[in-house]
Amino acid sequence: MIKYHQKKHWIRLGFRVINLYLTQKEKTSEFVKIGYNNAAIDYDEAWTNHMRDFTDDMISRLNVSKTFTCLDLFCGTGYVTGKLSELTDGKIIGVDSSPGMLKIARKKYGDRGKFIESDVLEFLKKQPSNSYDIITCAWAICYSKPNKVIKEISRVLKPSRYVAIIDNKLSAVWELFIAILYTVAENPEMIRHIMKINLLANKKSLTFRMRLNGLKVTDSWDGEKAYYAPSGRDIIDRFLSTGVFAGGKYFIYEKYHSQFLKRFKKIVEERYMQKEGIPIIHRYIAAIGKKK
Repeated sequence: MIKYHQKKHWIRLGFRVINLYLTQKEKTSEFVKIGYNNAAIDYDEAWTNHMRDFTDDMISRLNVSKTFTCLDLFCGTGYVTGKLSELTDGKIIGVDSSPGMLKIARKKYGDRGKFIESDVLEFLKKQPSNSYDIITCAWAICYSKPNKVIKEISRVLKPSRYVAIIDNKLSAVWELFIAILYTVAENPEMIRHIMKINLLANKKSLTFRMRLNGLKVTDSWDGEKAYYAPSGRDIIDRFLSTGVFAGGKYFIYEKYHSQFLKRFKKIVEERYMQKEGIPIIHRYIAAIGKKK
């Protein structure tokens, strides 16, 4: 049996988490924005290219006409926006709250569409009803309020038009979440902020919200992809550049960063190291919805 050497304080950790969850004033959305700003330069190499096949598969399941008006929510560095622009001569809009990510998007695809810096939910609330033919949400609806976002998507979609959503699910990198828990249980006082991320449990959770908001689910699926990291340090570097834990470093007080990273690296290597390396398993859900 693996031993992690240092004492764990599970009860103290529980009280710390509950207290912060109920009283913290800092917003997770601001930390997420900073995290993605910092990750922007390396994001496409670390994440977009790694998950490209699944993103392309989602787009391929949409029946996009040349005349369609498309809206790409949580557009990030603009990969989906760019792909949609190849399929239509209509208006293409990408929306994201991260100026760092949008800077990359405009550089790569600025001649193909319009990119808007805005909170996605606030942007949707300002849009007229029945105004878009295709709406996409790739890899980030969890950083907003999924049910409210889907409700607004249903409102602004034209009748008989489609929305496509793909995102990490609750168990996306479950093994590494457990390693984080073991790490902070050694010193619960190191936690500064509880990241409020609304990951959905499974594809049924996603399709339920779509049906609840007046969308007919025409397709749904899930899957996973594993990456083997040679060390705990490689995992840390990769997550800082992919956005998987966007803003995550801000949940630890800065004075404890060194302690946290040292222990996390040790624990994740002891707990999960295999011959091929440490597996990082990205588990995802996806669905296509049609407005009735």
